[in-house]
Amino acid sequence: MAETQEEKQTPDIISYIHCRDCMTDWAELKDAGTGMSPAEFQDNEVGFTPTGVQVWCRRHDKNVISFDLSKVDVSNPTGKVISQAMKGECECCE
Repeated sequence: MAETQEEKQTPDIISYIHCRDCMTDWAELKDAGTGMSPAEFQDNEVGFTPTGVQVWCRRHDKNVISFDLSKVDVSNPTGKVISQAMKGECECCE
């Protein structure tokens, strides 16, 4: 039997989404010895749009990524980031 959302206590995340500008800023702070993780540093909002989901960077006031779910066939991923994430890969970390 599949778990319900209430029973699930661990994330299934295999690849995180970050604002590129935030990661540049974070790298500079990391080099300064702040000890802050990317998750602690970023300031993203995630929400539904009329056609899907959007990740918005509040710090840089810009779109990080938008997913148009009205056109997605999850059985056949397209797009480099989605395809890599579904395989558990990330060219940034290789």
